[in-house]
Formats: sequence, C-alpha cells, structure tokens
Amino acid sequence: MSAPSLLMKSQRAALFPVLDRLVSKVGALVFGLALAIPAGAATRPVPGGPLALAESERLFLANIEQRGLVLTRCGWPALAAAIRAGEPAKVAQFFSTNFQGATLVVGEGKGVDLPTLKVRRETNPGAACDAGAFARFLTALRQRFAPDAKVELALMSLLPLKRDDLDGAWRGSCAFRLVGLRTAGVPPA
Repeated sequence: MSAPSLLMKSQRAALFPVLDRLVSKVGALVFGLALAIPAGAATRPVPGGPLALAESERLFLANIEQRGLVLTRCGWPALAAAIRAGEPAKVAQFFSTNFQGATLVVGEGKGVDLPTLKVRRETNPGAACDAGAFARFLTALRQRFAPDAKVELALMSLLPLKRDDLDGAWRGSCAFRLVGLRTAGVPPA
C-alpha cells in the first residue's frame, strides 16, 4: 500500500471504527452469500417443476389485468374528459342503469391549510344517489376549479362479484383527483 492510502485508511479507522468493522463484516457476509448461491439460481425455473400459480389462477389474474388495462387506457380518460367538460348527461352514460353510489359532504375532510394551498381528503359518506345525481355531483366538484384543472382517475381495485362469472357484475374502486386553481368567487371548502 502506498503512504496516502495507509493514511486514508488509518484516518477512516480512527474516525469510524465501528462503521469500518461493520462494513468489513457485511462485505464478508455478502461475499460469502455470493459464493454460496450459484448465479441465476433464484431466477431459473426448475425443469418440469410446478409454477407458483395454477393455470386457472394465472388466467383469472390475466382477465382482471386485461379489464383493468382497458379501464386505465380507455375508460378513465373518457370519463375524465366528460367530467372536465362539465356535462352530467355524458358522465352518467358511464354508469350502469342500476348504479348505486354515495356523494361526499364536501368541506368536512381534513388536510393542510396554508395561505396559498388547501388540500382536503374527503372520505365521509354522504347521501345515497343514482347515476344522474352522482354525475351532477362530480361535475359540480369540477366547476369549483378553473378551466385548466386536471381531472384524474386511477384504478385501485377490480374484481368480479362472482369469481366464476367474469361476464357478470364487477366491483372496483378508483382514486379521483381534481387538481388546479379554484375559480373566483367560490368559497373555500
């Protein structure tokens, strides 16, 4: 070793004796584990061995993922555009004829209050409603913001009500976000 590297090592050992020992032990442990596990052993499938999930489970998950992808790429953007346009009739077309929902009591949520920013998370259940009333509620929320506000929907969960009936009713949830400046004259929530 050269004089500068010995000096640096001795300074490091003097300043960080515990850390130096710990790094040495962890390095030896990692090196030992690296020698004990052959390269690619964790990712190599066992020839002729069983897969983690049965074929039926993989197909079930693939169906859910495919429907979720359609919602994410086609459904949510179209619904967000209808809400952004502020047209309850267009928004209501996205809901089934037997839709049952509930509105929120806006303004009762908790969040951050700053002079230039107000953030609220609304989770309180309000009144039960049908598709038309829920569409009017969503568009009314949108009208509280300036025209360039963002309307965002993100899929959170999706499952068929009956596992064996993929063509039947499904239940899901989404995150709905409105982000932007408030319109003038609208009282803060």
